[in-house]
Formats: sequence, C-alpha cells, structure tokens
Amino acid sequence: MRKLVKSGLFWNKLPQLLNLARYRMLSTQQEAVLDYEPLHLSINPLETWPQLALSQSTRLETENAKLDKDTFRFLLEQVPSIRTIEFSCQKADPLEMPDLFRLIDYAYQFNGTESTVITEGWHLASRMSDILSSRLSTLVIPLGAHRPSQYFRMTRRPMQHFVTLKNMIEELVRLKKSENPMLDIELVMRVDIHNYREMPEMISFSENLGVNGLRFETYYDPVQDPSLERTLFSDIKPVVRFLEWMRTTVLPVSRLSVELPPLLDRDMREHRHCLDAYSIVSVDAELNVSGCSRHLLTYPTLGKIWDENFFNNPMYQWMRAIHCKNTASEIREAVPVACQSCARNLPRDGSPSCALK
Repeated sequence: MRKLVKSGLFWNKLPQLLNLARYRMLSTQQEAVLDYEPLHLSINPLETWPQLALSQSTRLETENAKLDKDTFRFLLEQVPSIRTIEFSCQKADPLEMPDLFRLIDYAYQFNGTESTVITEGWHLASRMSDILSSRLSTLVIPLGAHRPSQYFRMTRRPMQHFVTLKNMIEELVRLKKSENPMLDIELVMRVDIHNYREMPEMISFSENLGVNGLRFETYYDPVQDPSLERTLFSDIKPVVRFLEWMRTTVLPVSRLSVELPPLLDRDMREHRHCLDAYSIVSVDAELNVSGCSRHLLTYPTLGKIWDENFFNNPMYQWMRAIHCKNTASEIREAVPVACQSCARNLPRDGSPSCALK
C-alpha cells in the first residue's frame, strides 16, 4: 500500500486491484488462456531477439530503433490495464534514451502508471535534472557492493568506478530531498558465499547514503565461477540461518525497504514457478511481445503488441504450459535453460504451488 499512499492515486489503482484479484483467482486454476490483461509492462527498448534470422541490415535497424512518444502512446493504448512500467536493458542503459522521461511523464498522465528505471548509473550526472523533474517513481542502481574492493570482486570493474558512482548517488540523494522527495532510489548489491555475512554493513552503508531501498541479488556466474562455488544455494544451512537472523533482527529496525537475496536450488530443471506469463508483457523497440521480463526466450515466432489477444498468443500459452502446472501426469514442455537459474522461478514461500500468496 505504500506506493498507493505515496502517489495519492488510490482510485486510479482500483482497476489494477480488481484485475489482480481476478489474476490470483485464475492463476490458481492454471489456465493457459486468460480472460484478463497484463498488469505490468517491461520495456527493453534496445534489445534484439537473437533467435530470429534477421539480415545484418535488418538487425542493425532494429538495434537502432527508437521508442518515440507516438509509438509509446500506441503501445499504452494496446494495454490500458497496465499500471506499472519497468525500463531496463542489457545492451544499453535506459538513460541513453533521449525521450525516456517524456515517456514516463506521458504514462503517468495516461492512467497514473508508475515507472521504474533500472540504470547502471553512468549517465546520472547528465540526466540528473531530468530525473528530478519527472514523474519517475523508482530509480534502481545496481551498485554491486558497499566498498571498492568488493565492487571490483563482484563486477570486475575498476575500483575508481565505485567512487565515481557513489559520488553521483550522493549528489542525487542530496538534490532529491528538496526537489523531488517522492522519488524512491534503490540500490542492488550482489552477495555470494564469501560476503553474505556483510549484508548488515551493506544496509548501514545504504542508510548512510540516504537511499530508500536495497535489493540483494544472489551471485550467479557460470562463466567466472563454473563450479558455482560462490552461489548461495538453498541447501547451505549457515546461509539459511543467517538470512533468518537478518529477517528477525536487522530488517525490522532498518530505515530501508530491504529485499534479501533469493536462494537458488541446485537443480531447477523442473522448476515451474514463474508467474511472468500471467501478469507481464515485455516489449522491445519493434513492439515484439514476450511473457518474460528478464530473458529473451527462444521461440519460433514472436507476436506484436497490436495482435488481437496477444496475451494468449502461442508464446504465452507455451510459457504457461511450462510454468505453474501442478498435474504430475501431464506431458510438459522442457524448462528453458534461462529459467533454470532465474530467481523469478523459485517457489513462493517455499511452497511448490504456483498460486500467488
């Protein structure tokens, strides 16, 4: 409820709450075809789909595509149920989009939609004025660590980069107190088997910076760490006990909104707990749609946002056939490799049921 109170848009949120109630009821029935619309929009404006056999010129054109205001207006008209938008990108930073904050402001004017931007932070200085004067709800910065040596270990970037990012975040926090106190700034830090006990220090560091929230991310890098010795798995009892201690002692007294790191299971080849295909539509610059907010999953054909009932297109039904099916005798599709290490594919509250709690 904090976001509803913060924005003062409870009545604008009422359709979303009613839609969510239907979503919870229907998702427990494991339906492959749904009679409601997505609640959340994930925009990856500079991504391309590697499985499509595009020519070099076509791929280059796609990579250079721009999500302008007219295209964005058309996009919102196709998904009027949307109330939250996340701008993120693996290939380039959303802050590189010239029209980003015009789009954010338009979405807010359109139906009170609140936007989140995930940024690496390198363009904070040049876009600081735009950030503070816009209707942006939440800015997420994956800082990675709370001191230079840990920053290098987690990101493999020069330690001086940590100092530069920290200084820009401090300046943004200082200015937002007077210019846009409603803006939430959150950090993301990575933890592994070697530094998870430093989470209380990371929380204190973030509190001293003056940010609003901190999300912990489990370290997972099969390239740098092929044996996965650094990954926090759910069967490591000291880690489980430490996180429980964090929940009962550290989190209740913190000034921040804190998300503890999800513990991955060692074998997720049969995990079918992701709910993205029941609530999210992900869109790229070419208005291709996907039911996954984190990966470009391989599928023969991609639907467009203007397709009638795109929320039940073959890709969505394929994803729902993979996830959230509880009938053991049912013949199932194989779980994609990308899903087998994704934190969004973990059981809710330790339960094997995919129903929302």
